[in-house]
Amino acid sequence: MSVSENEGLHSAEHIFARSLQNLGEEIHVRKADTFSEEKLGKIFIKENLDAEKVFVAEADTNKVINSNLKVNETMFDDLNKAIKRFPKLRFNEERLEKEKTVRVISIGDFDFSACIHKHVKTTKEILAFSICNISHLRGETEIRFLSGLDAILFAIDKKNDILRLSLQNGFDPERLSDEYSRLKGALKEEKDNDIFLLESLLNASNMPLDMGNMRISDFYRVFNKFIKESPGKDIAVVSSSQIFVLAGEKSGLDIKRLSEEMKRIGFVGEARQRTINGKINDKEKALKLLRLYIRREAKNAQ
Repeated sequence: MSVSENEGLHSAEHIFARSLQNLGEEIHVRKADTFSEEKLGKIFIKENLDAEKVFVAEADTNKVINSNLKVNETMFDDLNKAIKRFPKLRFNEERLEKEKTVRVISIGDFDFSACIHKHVKTTKEILAFSICNISHLRGETEIRFLSGLDAILFAIDKKNDILRLSLQNGFDPERLSDEYSRLKGALKEEKDNDIFLLESLLNASNMPLDMGNMRISDFYRVFNKFIKESPGKDIAVVSSSQIFVLAGEKSGLDIKRLSEEMKRIGFVGEARQRTINGKINDKEKALKLLRLYIRREAKNAQ
């Protein structure tokens, strides 16, 4: 009888959880889901785990799988007897009734866990284990993983992605981290240049700025700094889909009136005391309206 993917996933999850504990991690598994139609395992851990330790545990899990340890089950009349036999027993106290029969799954001398689910007979039947996603939310860690042929195909697919990138961009795939650091530095330098240019344009003109496809939110800090240092000025910037207006404390710009005029050309967003921020359908219409409005306000102020 062939081993199902779910059995392999669940046995792999046992080995992985023990591998984390062996690294000195105090982990409490809130939930493990290895019976989805996606053949994707999920483990929810109550602690916020460091990703590097997760990767080490992944490698240790594969070493155990390759060791071909036998997987056995032992029945006990109650939990206390099971703990006496296996002092390092892993179990979820919330799911166990101490008076009830306890089934312990032992994986060689590596792991002992109270469990009611099906498992492989030997670890080599799992074939392989691969982490495919790690996320953190409200102090918990969710880890998604694959086993068997799915784990191997996932690893090959991601390796090929790296090779494609290396061929397209002319770098050594074994030096991916170095290449990433170089690109990150280049992007930072480019952004610093963008910030310098933006600050120069803000100082030179009170006209609305067309920021092309740049993400306006990346420059909020620049805008706030500029207005703090120049409270009598205004900022009006437009990208391909967003408009952002910020009036200085000593500015006479009527934000409420401007936002009402913007709504007539499809603006959707919010207007506060000194800020307009939202989406636009037509960038050219938005720029034209802003130019007219700012000129009119400047003329009225004279």
